[in-house]
Amino acid sequence: MTGFANTDIADPIIALVAAIIIAGVLTIWALRSASKQRAMADPLSGLFTPERFEAEIEATERRVAPIKPGGAVLRGNIDHLSQVRALWGPETRADAAAKVAQIIRAGVRKGDAVSQYDGHEGDGSFVIIAPGATEEEASAIAKRLLKTIGSTAIDGMGDDMRLSASFGVAARRIGESEAAWHARAGEALNAATEIGDEQVMAASDWEEVVMLPAPSNYCTETAPSKNGAPKAA
Repeated sequence: MTGFANTDIADPIIALVAAIIIAGVLTIWALRSASKQRAMADPLSGLFTPERFEAEIEATERRVAPIKPGGAVLRGNIDHLSQVRALWGPETRADAAAKVAQIIRAGVRKGDAVSQYDGHEGDGSFVIIAPGATEEEASAIAKRLLKTIGSTAIDGMGDDMRLSASFGVAARRIGESEAAWHARAGEALNAATEIGDEQVMAASDWEEVVMLPAPSNYCTETAPSKNGAPKAA
């Protein structure tokens, strides 16, 4: 009787332990699978999420703004990342974007905040907030990042193939809303991508071009010449 009693008590315990182990294995598998899927769908998953990004910006502005007011925003996009997927597959695309994210994190200044950005179909777009930076300083950051990205080999791509990125940079104006500030950087990014790959466009330079007067039409009015033939005025 004692033996049967011990067996009856042990069986539920064994079943419970087995269930816990199985649940743990399944949980680990699910987390790894979800992480892999996020990496495939979210090419810059190594950067701050938008929620964490907002917290980082607030904390940084509290530290920097009293010392050096103002700042700049850099809107960036990895050039032709969708083509990397088409040529070398989604894993190479995810690896390429992850490498760019590492370069960005390592290349910005201490106190700068970096996040993904839902732009250009969400494919390789990111934003950098550089508190206290002028437009010139932010442009220098962008050019430094471009140089590093362009010299970095990507596993899975051809030996002679390199990634590039484009940037739009805007310094915040006094009294300017955050939405307008970011929009100007976005317009500068669009202008940069229209020029070509691996470009940096400052918002002030783009706005200066936009504000130029339209070229005047060539005057076609005529006046009589000495010999009576018409001449251009």
